[in-house]
Amino acid sequence: MEKITRFTSEEREDLAAYLDGELDEKRAAEIELKLTRSEYARREVEILSRTWDMLGLLPQPNVSGEFSRKTMAIARQAEEPQFYDKSKDAIRWGRRVACLSGWGMALCLAASMGYQITNRLIPDKSRMLVEELPIIENLDNYREIGDVEFLRQLRSSRVFQKEASNVPPR
Repeated sequence: MEKITRFTSEEREDLAAYLDGELDEKRAAEIELKLTRSEYARREVEILSRTWDMLGLLPQPNVSGEFSRKTMAIARQAEEPQFYDKSKDAIRWGRRVACLSGWGMALCLAASMGYQITNRLIPDKSRMLVEELPIIENLDNYREIGDVEFLRQLRSSRVFQKEASNVPPR
């Protein structure tokens, strides 16, 4: 049984040049060797040759010199490196970074404003405790006094007059 041998993709690319006689001797010899060994390869070349012949039977369009110049200009542009596309990518990335930075700054500003507003509007219970600390420390003593009448009697007795000389009498 014969081993099936087919053309590789590189060899298929060279078939048109082989049929036109434009292929170098080494590559042409490799293709001819494969043609002698494989019926499938011969069929492939025969189909390509017939297709090439049929294309030759089609009427040739008449084109102006302007068409040829434009086509060649487009081909030259395709061969040149595309610096313009890279700059568009850079601009696109720059816009994305600027947009994300703007959103990030807006989010930080909103968070900061929210913190400041809630810090001023909602009373801090721990701050009130610190401000009232002297009263809280002496709360047990104040409970023993009972009412304000006892404090008035104590003031009027002037027992603590020397210690409270800077406090004006009422």
